[in-house]
Amino acid sequence: MSDGRTRALCDGRPGPFAEVYINDDQFFSGVPKEVWEYQIGGYQVCQKWLKDRKDRHLTLEESHHYAKVVTAIKKTIELQEKMDEIYPDIEKSLQ
Repeated sequence: MSDGRTRALCDGRPGPFAEVYINDDQFFSGVPKEVWEYQIGGYQVCQKWLKDRKDRHLTLEESHHYAKVVTAIKKTIELQEKMDEIYPDIEKSLQ
């Protein structure tokens, strides 16, 4: 199923989740689409992290680290959404 490139594929479940394949047999499941697409400095973080490790096997520690990166981005997005929600009220209170 994989051509050696990192890619996210819709796994067919309802909702915006992806399976991120790292080879023909292994993948990270349940990665939210907005996490996969999240960018910092013009780089798609989850994709770049994997591309930087292309053509080699991930260690268990690296797999755990990648899961932590995904979780950190998910929580960052949640915080950004909360900040966007309350910002108009803060801005009004400063006027």
